[in-house]
Amino acid sequence: MSPCPTRARKQLPASTRTEAVHDVLRAELLRGELIPGRKLRMVELAARFGVSQSVVRAAVTRPAEQGLVASTPQRGFRVRELSVEDIAHLTETRVEIESIAQRMSIERGDVRWETKVLATHHILEPTPLTKDKDDATVNEAWMVHHRDFHRALIAGCGKPTAHISSLPARLRHCSPRPPRWNLVVTSTTMP
Repeated sequence: MSPCPTRARKQLPASTRTEAVHDVLRAELLRGELIPGRKLRMVELAARFGVSQSVVRAAVTRPAEQGLVASTPQRGFRVRELSVEDIAHLTETRVEIESIAQRMSIERGDVRWETKVLATHHILEPTPLTKDKDDATVNEAWMVHHRDFHRALIAGCGKPTAHISSLPARLRHCSPRPPRWNLVVTSTTMP
């Protein structure tokens, strides 16, 4: 788990501290570093990040709104649990929406859009999926390049439908799913 960026916290406004804690927690949730079902204890997180519990509570509220964390009145926050079926359904929905956005991009995209698609693909293609042949951990650089390529594919939708191109990203980021889960889902659902 990553510590909160170390800056003189007294010099930072509360909103910036909240943002810093949120960014670290969200990244850990999306990478699957926090155990599903685990209670997020405000006192422990406040000590870990060197901030007040109110800053932590504000930082955890956003992932709760995004579905990354479950909130229970009087019981606090827990890392959301997902089944393989949940991930498969979420992925299926994202793929359907992304396919619509991609068709619209093909119809409406211009030369700049095509250039961006080709450039991001050329960057993604040689990037290894895993860290190395002995380590099945997904390569962080691959994740970034993969995301950039998919964003480029659907970026040609055009301004009137720009909200459509943001839907797949919102679906992708509304659940804690380590990339290795995608490999499991793909290997168990593909012929």
